[in-house]
Amino acid sequence: IEVAISRLLRGTRGQFKYYEAGMDMDLSPDVTESFRLFQSQILAEYGKIVDEYGLLTMDATLEIETQQEHMRALVEAALRGYKPRRGTYGRRTLFWRRFEVPRSE
Repeated sequence: IEVAISRLLRGTRGQFKYYEAGMDMDLSPDVTESFRLFQSQILAEYGKIVDEYGLLTMDATLEIETQQEHMRALVEAALRGYKPRRGTYGRRTLFWRRFEVPRSE
């Protein structure tokens, strides 16, 4: 959460959005503290679904480029051996080729 705070404050926007800070939930009158509390609650919920559904997690404290490399490696491994099926466009085209379609004059 501290990394998210520093990244957001250093970014081009330089401030928190009202809802991302949880200001509508009256957690704290201080925007940064409200962000910290609200994002902690969100992290706890994500932790539950990670356990429940066996999701993979990624270390968000790493540099963005490193995170992208890790994600690409995960996706590449998941898609290894995958053969795409023919899309519906091809089937629709083949279907209509079987019939003589009268042309309007």
